[in-house]
Amino acid sequence: MLWIVALKVAAAVLVAEALTEIFVDSALFAPLRHKVGGSKEEGLDGKFGLKGIFVRCGYCISVWSGVPLAFAFEIPLPFEIKWLPWWAGTACMGIVVHRLSNLWHEAISRWFKRLPFSLFIWRRDTKE
Repeated sequence: MLWIVALKVAAAVLVAEALTEIFVDSALFAPLRHKVGGSKEEGLDGKFGLKGIFVRCGYCISVWSGVPLAFAFEIPLPFEIKWLPWWAGTACMGIVVHRLSNLWHEAISRWFKRLPFSLFIWRRDTKE
């Protein structure tokens, strides 16, 4: 049954990365990003504030998509911990989905020579 968990995780990783790309880079959510986080021309040097970084940061958005997807795909921990409730194990797997989707995004970014999320977060002089 471990392969079923692996398939669920792989599917959730692909969906989380796709949702993150749609939310962070698409024109569909541009009005929401502009309303919450300010305009693109302001840069990343603290002018967005905390709310703006949360709606423009792919690393953050993948957490917000990975954890609910773990619940939607019903991904359990691959091993049993007696004292841990089921929802806590699923939330932990959501963090795993989040990290794996970030790694998948980094691989795609390097393959297509795009700006990875890690540079978006740490380089304050980067313009969006």
